[in-house]
This record gives sequence, C-alpha cells and structure tokens, in this order.
Amino acid sequence: MSQILSIKALNGTDFKTFIENVNILFETAPPLANRLYERRPYSSYDALIEEAQEICFSSELSKQERIEIINAHPRIGESKANLSAMSQKEQGKGGEDQENV
Repeated sequence: MSQILSIKALNGTDFKTFIENVNILFETAPPLANRLYERRPYSSYDALIEEAQEICFSSELSKQERIEIINAHPRIGESKANLSAMSQKEQGKGGEDQENV
C-alpha cells in the first residue's frame, strides 16, 4: 500500500486496514496504532496526528511501549535497503542510490 485512505474512509475501515494505513504514517508501532484505532473517529489527519502526539507524551504508555514506538522509527544514517518506501521518499532518497554521498 503506497497511498493512505481519506480520513473518512480510515474512520470506517476494519482494524487490519486501519493499522496498515497508520503504519504508513508512523512506521510499525503497535502500541500507538492500537490506541489510535480505539479512539476513532478523527475529523482530519491533523486530529489523528495530534492524538498520536498526546498518546506518546501521556503517562498511559508503559516504558516498554515507549521503547517500541521509538524503535519503530528508522535509525539515522540507516542503509536505504532497510527503509520503507515512504521513509526513502521522506528522506529524499527516491530511487537513486545515495549511500556514497
């Protein structure tokens, strides 16, 4: 999946599809994605992102869940072979090889 659903479609989708879409935005961080699913509906993607921030900075996450969310993000300087397509695009790597830059 390379394109996310509209917020209206995301709000009405099943758990699996919701998680797949949220993982595009936030990498694969189950503690975050599961909580976002539970708190639907969202009025916009901005509202979804704000809720994600609230979850991450709240005291409801255990230390292990916080670590899992942090570890879901690609490491700085990571080989592009280990980055998701979305992360490659975000980092400006597109399709070209910039490993030796």
